[in-house]
Amino acid sequence: TYRSLERGHAKEIRLIQLHPGEFDDPINCDIFHAHLTADTKYEALSYAWTTDDGDASFSEVIQCSGRLLDVTNNCFAALRRIRDESISRILWVDAICIDQSNVKERNHQVGFMRDIYSQAEQVDIYLGEDEQYLFMIQLCDPSQLQSVFKCRWFTRVWVIQEYAIANQSIIVSGAVQVSLSGHFLWKIRRACQRRCIEIPAPFYWGPGESRVSCLLDGLQSARGCLSTDPKDKAFAVFGIVEDTAKSMVPIDYSRSVEETFTRIAASIIYRGSDLGLLRYCFPFTKTRRKGLFSF
Repeated sequence: TYRSLERGHAKEIRLIQLHPGEFDDPINCDIFHAHLTADTKYEALSYAWTTDDGDASFSEVIQCSGRLLDVTNNCFAALRRIRDESISRILWVDAICIDQSNVKERNHQVGFMRDIYSQAEQVDIYLGEDEQYLFMIQLCDPSQLQSVFKCRWFTRVWVIQEYAIANQSIIVSGAVQVSLSGHFLWKIRRACQRRCIEIPAPFYWGPGESRVSCLLDGLQSARGCLSTDPKDKAFAVFGIVEDTAKSMVPIDYSRSVEETFTRIAASIIYRGSDLGLLRYCFPFTKTRRKGLFSF
C-alpha cells in the first residue's frame, strides 16, 4: 500500500534506500518520499522490465519497508548487481517508486520523468547477466555490436530518454561495469557507420544531445522501439522533444490508444500547419491497429 504523493506543481517522488549486502543475500530496501530539488541525491535505474528470453513475470520477491514486494526477474537482478557490499545506495526505480496500479499517479509522475532522470547523479543501465555484452561493446567490433544490439534494453522506447538526458551513465552487464562516456559513444557510432549498421535508438542521442525540435521527428526516430503499453511509444518521446505540439496531448493512461494517437496526429498538423506527417503513413503494415488509419 503506497502513501499518496503530492500532485499539482509539487514534484514529489519516492526513492528507495537499497541496503548493503553480499550478492546472494536477500534484497532489502526502505521506501521514502522526497522532492526533486538540487539537494536531492540519488541514482536512477534504466533497465528493461522483460528479460532477453521474454520473462516479464513478477517472479522475484524483495523486502521493502518491512513488506514483501513482487518484482520482475530483471528488476531483481539489476538491484542485486548494483547493490554495494558496505554502504546503502539511494535509487529511483520506476517499478517500485511509482504505484503502477494508480493511473492518476502514473500520469503525474510520467509528466516529469525527464526531471527525474536529468537530476539523478548517475543513471545505472542494466543490460542483463551476459558479461560478453560489455566486452563486445568495448571492442567496438561491428559484427559483435549487432549481437549486443539485440539485447532487450536497446529495443525499449523509455530507455532513449533515460540515457539521453543523464548527467553520467554506467553500463552494468553481469559483474562488469563501464562508464558510458561521450567518447565511448562516438566510437560505437563510428564502428556502426563503417559497416552500415543501424545505430539503436538509445544511441542516437548522447548526453547533451537530448533535444529534438520536432515531435514528428522524435516519434519517427523511436518508431522501431517497443513498449508494453502502446501509448508509451509517444509519452516516452515527450521528454526529449521541445515541440509545443506535445502540450496539446495530456499524458493520460485512462484514454484509449486510438484517442491518444489521434490527438497526437491532430496536434502535429495544427502546430505545423501542414500534412507532413502523411509521409510516415504505411496503411498496410502488420502493426496497423483497428480504429486507426495507420500506425
